Amino acid sequence: MAEIIPSVPVQDNACVGNKQIDILPSSPFSQIYFQRVVMGADINIYINSKLQKLPSAAKIKDLLDMINVTSHNGIALAVNNNVIPKAEWETYVLTTEDKVTLIKATQGG
Repeated sequence: MAEIIPSVPVQDNACVGNKQIDILPSSPFSQIYFQRVVMGADINIYINSKLQKLPSAAKIKDLLDMINVTSHNGIALAVNNNVIPKAEWETYVLTTEDKVTLIKATQGG
């Protein structure tokens, strides 16, 4: 006799190693945690309203490298309408469904 193993946990908890993690299906935080830490899956973010897939532990610097933004001069960046200082770009970890706004200053008259 065979048993079908669900691809998504059906209980309200999951185990990682010897630790039990409470998973609350209605909680966005726990769903993000499960996706990123337990599953190690890619995440979806929106950059200037366009969908972009990133690895689960991607930082702002990784995103900028991925979209070929090599010079950070004249660039401002916000995540979910919160401006992120350049000093935090190498350590700020993006989470699934983040909305990133990237603005580049230009000269003109």
